[in-house]
Amino acid sequence: MPLLETDPPPDTALETAFESSTHESALRRSTRVSHSPAWYCFSTTLSTINVPSCYSYVVHHKCWQKAMQDELHALQDNHTWDFVSCPPVVTAIEYK
Repeated sequence: MPLLETDPPPDTALETAFESSTHESALRRSTRVSHSPAWYCFSTTLSTINVPSCYSYVVHHKCWQKAMQDELHALQDNHTWDFVSCPPVVTAIEYK
């Protein structure tokens, strides 16, 4: 296809597109959120909380018992599972 007189030469068109994109990116502002001192305090507090790794610790602390109950209620409210009867040929595992 022959070039028309109104079309810029290929190298000039590429340079113009590059200059345009460089100019646009220079005008963009960051959307990054800067963290306040309160955020750092909150973050530091969270990092000092020891999450229990065994039930024997949790059973003695009311706040962790409540957290477990809240989690179980959320799972039930979201219908994460359904209780069903075992088939006659299957024996259920006992629990304490």
